[in-house]
Amino acid sequence: MMSDEKRPIATALAGNARWAVVYGLFVTAAAVGVAFAAGSVPGPVLGIALVAVLLPAGYLAFLRPRHRQLRTYARWRDVMPCYLSVQDRDLKIIDANDRFQGEFGARIGESCFKVYKNSDVPCEDCPVLRTFQDGRVHTSEETVLRRGSEANVVVTSAPLKDDNGQVVAVVEMSTDVTEIKTLRRELEQSRRDYKRLFEHVPCFICVLDRDLRIIESNEMYRNGFGGEAGTHCYEACKAREAPCEDCLVARTFEDGESHTSEETLTTRKGRRLNLVVHSMPVRDDSGAITAVMEVFTDITQVKELQRQLTLMGRAVAGMAHRIKNLLMGLEGGIFVVNTGMETDDRNTVAEGWEMVERNVNRVSRIVKDLLYCSK
Repeated sequence: MMSDEKRPIATALAGNARWAVVYGLFVTAAAVGVAFAAGSVPGPVLGIALVAVLLPAGYLAFLRPRHRQLRTYARWRDVMPCYLSVQDRDLKIIDANDRFQGEFGARIGESCFKVYKNSDVPCEDCPVLRTFQDGRVHTSEETVLRRGSEANVVVTSAPLKDDNGQVVAVVEMSTDVTEIKTLRRELEQSRRDYKRLFEHVPCFICVLDRDLRIIESNEMYRNGFGGEAGTHCYEACKAREAPCEDCLVARTFEDGESHTSEETLTTRKGRRLNLVVHSMPVRDDSGAITAVMEVFTDITQVKELQRQLTLMGRAVAGMAHRIKNLLMGLEGGIFVVNTGMETDDRNTVAEGWEMVERNVNRVSRIVKDLLYCSK
């Protein structure tokens, strides 16, 4: 297959209408020149003909492509979603797109640092100056003043070179990332708040994978049971070599439900704790269970209070029986005294009164014991 360089000129240009027209105009000019040489065309007519032929040819060959390039550059420059400016070696703005001028005003001819930051000196580590120095693309993050308020932008500088490869200007593209920065700060704040809550909540918390290995744990859990990341939960909490028989975490992985049980665990310091354990699924965006969170609530003090209340209940019940017996003794003594008085039997009255005194003394001792216990 013949290349374009080896083809006849007309064939090589046949696929390009513009060059075909140029070729035809130059052929016409050549024909007019031949006719002039033959003496069949006067000189003035030749000049007019050449001007009429060569001007359209020159426009089609050189100016029209350049105009198209300029129009294309202007169109793409103004639709780019960033602030675009072209700067010379003095950091003067020599061109800017519509977005730039809409936000910062018509500032052609002013220094970029004055426009962006209302400063009288260039920025430290200026990417445009660096591009002028090494001819490479550079990027940085900057804070600029936009309509009286600060905005965060990512700045990219790229060289514009002449035909000799020399950097004659630099294009600076600034992309507004203020909203992204704001969202990032809010996200970081949310993460810090979550981490603070996770670490200092008054419960033992750990997050486990399907192999029952600890992914993450809070400070209280680490201090109580150790349990570094990667350790099995049953090793950390119960010093076992195998999972518990009715493992709440395994059940949650199976059915996706929360489960609860009471456990008695021993901390690294040897303290026995009574705990209420809750297992809850952790799901991803698709709803799949990726981990299980296990929360241990210390109810040791509650259990101790329950034990004390139970003992107190037993003591009160025993005391009630004793008081009941005393009351029955008093009632018996009173009955004997009344009987003796009715029969005018002094011995019976004395016997009944002795019963009353004996039971009153017993009541006095019980009351004194209660007062002593209440201190």
